Amino acid sequence: MVRVRSLGYQTDLGVRRAEGSTVTDCGDHIVVRTDQNPLYWWGSFILLASAPRADEIGGWLDRFAAALPAARHCAFGVDVADAAEVDDAVFTTAGFAADRGVVLTASGVREPPHPHPAAVIRPLAGPEDWRQAADLRAACGAADEPPAPSEEHQFGELRALARQRMAQAGGATWFGAFTAGRLVAHLGLVRLPGGLARFQDVETHPSFRRQGLAGTLVWHAARHGLGQLGAARLVIVAEQGSPAVRVYASVGFIPAEDTIGFTRPPGTAATSASVLSTEQAVRALRAAGKLADAAELAGQLGPYGVADGDDATLSLGAAVLEAYGDQLAAANPGAADVAYRRAADEQRSFAAAATSGGEGAARMADAERIEAKRRAHDAPDTSTGTSCAG
Repeated sequence: MVRVRSLGYQTDLGVRRAEGSTVTDCGDHIVVRTDQNPLYWWGSFILLASAPRADEIGGWLDRFAAALPAARHCAFGVDVADAAEVDDAVFTTAGFAADRGVVLTASGVREPPHPHPAAVIRPLAGPEDWRQAADLRAACGAADEPPAPSEEHQFGELRALARQRMAQAGGATWFGAFTAGRLVAHLGLVRLPGGLARFQDVETHPSFRRQGLAGTLVWHAARHGLGQLGAARLVIVAEQGSPAVRVYASVGFIPAEDTIGFTRPPGTAATSASVLSTEQAVRALRAAGKLADAAELAGQLGPYGVADGDDATLSLGAAVLEAYGDQLAAANPGAADVAYRRAADEQRSFAAAATSGGEGAARMADAERIEAKRRAHDAPDTSTGTSCAG
């Protein structure tokens, strides 16, 4: 049984349960599955009881695929209170990005230094309030993120529906800040076992930011949590280094611990345990200068290969084979030609797995560069010019 130490993940799991997600304890990890919204990355993830080693991550990738076969993304949380306990490179070398947060808590709150003078703070109630909440979420998303494709719009609608259902079932209260009848900021407060209450999704309309609305809203909701709900401890999580940390601290929240997770978006080539171990071997051989041995393994890095590094447009296999071709070019042009051909082919496969047109074009440019190098070092004709007599 996993005894979750992280207050951030303890309350995350509580909120997921309140939303209707399935939370399954598997002994050394917890599987969270949100069938009602498969687009929600942190609705379908694995929480690891401890930070994995580099030689273990491939096995966890295989277990994620087995436990959550419908998920096109991949997400892992790590149950630590100090992010320094986790080696980011274990995940980033497998194509993941770190998601770092600060868990803040309060057992009492104070009025913000700059409260909004006119906003009406009240719980959301009725279809019109929830319609405005959906519009507010869309406005915040458009301002903070690139234009959302239809799939992202669907994700937002499903998240809004989950909030509404949880509030209507009595598991949470959603508060809004209204000016002239318009909803301009909102947040959720979820009551959890153990005297805890967790804040969710604090959002302010882009046109109304830096007016004291977020601090005022959090203060009002916090007093409700400590008073009417009887919570002993309030929990809120903010992105590390974000202005939200300062806003929450201004009403009495104190940083208590870190939270850390890792996500890999859909479209990233899946990496199994066998591919990961091969990748580690290839990198080690290249670092040791054993390019011939590394080149032998380059074709075993999966059907689409793996990146040579963070944000690299060149695949690891292509990079190793190109370097091996460079090494051979002067002494053995024929063998260099073969290495360059393999490098270009590896790079074309890597380009086929690109998740955007620009990324694909950049990867193909590398394939064309390698092919041009091959032609420039084309092996001389070694035939004698004679033919067999009949």
